[in-house]
Amino acid sequence: IWIGEVEPPVHLMQSVAEGRAILWVGSGISLRAGLPSAGVLTAELVRSIQEKAGGYAPPPVGSGIASVASDFEMLQGRDLLLQKLRELLDLPGGLTPTDSHFHSVELFPRIITTNYDHLLETAAEAKQTGHTVVVGPQLPSPVPVKFIWKIHGAADHPEVLVMSESDLARFEAAGAELQPALGKLLESGPLLVAGTSLRDPSVLRLFRALREVLDGYWTMIPGDILGQARARDLRLQPLEGTLESVLAGLARPNGGRRPS
Repeated sequence: IWIGEVEPPVHLMQSVAEGRAILWVGSGISLRAGLPSAGVLTAELVRSIQEKAGGYAPPPVGSGIASVASDFEMLQGRDLLLQKLRELLDLPGGLTPTDSHFHSVELFPRIITTNYDHLLETAAEAKQTGHTVVVGPQLPSPVPVKFIWKIHGAADHPEVLVMSESDLARFEAAGAELQPALGKLLESGPLLVAGTSLRDPSVLRLFRALREVLDGYWTMIPGDILGQARARDLRLQPLEGTLESVLAGLARPNGGRRPS
């Protein structure tokens, strides 16, 4: 498959070229670098809990990984939860940013991510793009011209890490400040949402609250009818194609157009 076959919408191409577009990226961007998915992380936490409580099974209702993380934290403590997260992120041999990470920092001056890893920061440092790393739900004032905003924190910033249900409650309590900050950002350019299913309850609530001002696109697998419906519900335009192909298309000198 030719990775540059996706032709991004003209509006998105122009906004990226003018430095106005904003990227919202989830864990999908880091899977190709070797990081575990949310499902793998949840399964590992479940396995660890079962070593202490053999009959444990994830709750049938709740907040997905946050519910399991809460159970782990209750049984084994916050320090061990952070240690387990670091173990899963610090893979043997280290991690190297992918082309998508490099394209992201080269194309987008403003990046918002829920990821815990450091691959975007590493890519920005390698390319000397000048992004400021912001960790936690609040942007500094004045807002940096270029930033990587890790709204769910990181393992090395446990005070703002969003992983358990109590973390989610704290994060949502910051919504009174977070929503206006995001809304102001969205006034300046369109949003490209990529590498995420938008299933995280805290993120989904944010997007629903900002639905009136959302102007953007959401990458998804071609033919994903449910994804298309969910995108339209959030007033995002479905953009069929892999994250890699869309970013590669935007990075091409002709904006992803097929050579004639």
